[in-house]
Amino acid sequence: MVLLITHQPGRLGEGNDRDNDAASIELGMLLAHLAEVRLARQSRQVAQKNQQEIIVELFGEIDRLAVEIQQRQLF
Repeated sequence: MVLLITHQPGRLGEGNDRDNDAASIELGMLLAHLAEVRLARQSRQVAQKNQQEIIVELFGEIDRLAVEIQQRQLF
């Protein structure tokens, strides 16, 4: 997406309202896109945090099972 905002001095009798409207629309589209990107980034961070928690839980479970196996082998 390309953001193109040009500033032309307004002159009486010239219809440059369309240029201003186009720039406003493009700016609005850019802001909406940035909001979507921010939400996607936050979502990805939550997913990464959840994955890290799951990995920690799995390693804890593996360690617990290893201790159980060693105790069974001793008896």
